[in-house]
Amino acid sequence: PAQRRGRSWYPKLLVAKRSNNGEDSQIYLQTSPLIGGPSWLPVHVKVVLDQQPVNGEKGLFTHSWDFVPLKATDPATLQKLTTLQSTAGVIRYNNVPIKDSTDSSLSSKDSGSRFWELASAIRGSKTKRADNDIVNKANEFCQNYPNRNLQLVNNNCWTFAFQLVQSLKE
Repeated sequence: PAQRRGRSWYPKLLVAKRSNNGEDSQIYLQTSPLIGGPSWLPVHVKVVLDQQPVNGEKGLFTHSWDFVPLKATDPATLQKLTTLQSTAGVIRYNNVPIKDSTDSSLSSKDSGSRFWELASAIRGSKTKRADNDIVNKANEFCQNYPNRNLQLVNNNCWTFAFQLVQSLKE
C-alpha cells in the first residue's frame, strides 16, 4: 500500500453513486488488514459511504460498516476460522465527519478505534446526518442481517459487504 504522512492507506473501490433528496453519496468497498493481521495483507473489506456536504455544512461525512469476529484475536476464534467453522460475529458502524473533503480515506489504524458495535452506535448517534435515508437503510439492513455467525466460506466480511451494497443500490 502507498504511504502518505507515515500512515498506510488502502484504496477504496467505487461501487455505486446515489443522489437522494439533494444529498450525493458514493458507496465504496475498502480493504484493510484483518484485525491483528499483517498490514501488507489487506483482505478484510468494509462498506464506506461518503456523503457530500448539504445545507451549508462543511467537509465530508464518512459512514462505514463491516462484519468481524466478536473476539477477533482470541486463539479459540482463530482456530475455528482456520478450520472453516463458524464463530460469533458483530457488525460494526462508524460515523466520522471529515473536515478536509479532499482526503476522505480512512486508514485501518485510524478507523479501528472509532468503530462501534452497531446497536450501541445507532442508539447513541447524535449527528444530524445520521437520520438520512441511505444511512437509515444501511442500519436497518444491518439490524436485520440474518446470520451473525461469521464463517470464512459462506458468511464473511465480503458476503456481508456485497449484500449491504446491493440493498443500498435498490
